[in-house]
Amino acid sequence: RTPCAQRTATALLPRLALRLAGFEPLENTDPAASAALPAPPPTLSSAVRPASIRLSAGEFGQIDLPASANYSIQIGQDANGSPRLQITMDAANILALCQQYSTACSEHGQPFRRAAVSLHSGSVRITAEAFIDLLNTWQPLDLQLSLNSSGSIQIDSIGIDGTRYRLPDNPIGQQLQEALATANQIRSQLAVQANGATYRLAEVIITPNQLAAVFR
Repeated sequence: RTPCAQRTATALLPRLALRLAGFEPLENTDPAASAALPAPPPTLSSAVRPASIRLSAGEFGQIDLPASANYSIQIGQDANGSPRLQITMDAANILALCQQYSTACSEHGQPFRRAAVSLHSGSVRITAEAFIDLLNTWQPLDLQLSLNSSGSIQIDSIGIDGTRYRLPDNPIGQQLQEALATANQIRSQLAVQANGATYRLAEVIITPNQLAAVFR
């Protein structure tokens, strides 16, 4: 074989292995690039930062967010005068929380590690490394996540080596489905206690620069 043919065959082997592992390619499109720009988070009047804030998700437990957190936490009123609490984060804030509460954003996660986050118009892209049993190696990949019409989190596609795939029916896909189900259970129960009041998650707004969770 010529060197060119050898390089082509070598490049095709991982793709063939991925097909055998259940990864079905999609058209090579970027949902984030074509999505309409969402409306920015509402501006709150008479906004103040609470002295303390507790996130609660039913049986999943609760965590106290420090008053010194460098992302925005505000309590105020919307345009109709209704009380609102709003938490606004950028990608670095989200990564810092992930590193604090999940091994997936560390060097030693299993089966996902070294996760990072980028924000797009109406979607979140998570890049990470996943251990692919059939390849017996760590494989860089990315997940494209968005919110459906009911506000639930969905996985739009998985990107590997420039090709986008449907969520596969294999151990990696099953683990992602389980994580997605848990994330949506948490989302449905998420509430905030601050300044003596309780606020429940109303909507999540994702722009290229920030993710805003609006509670009422």
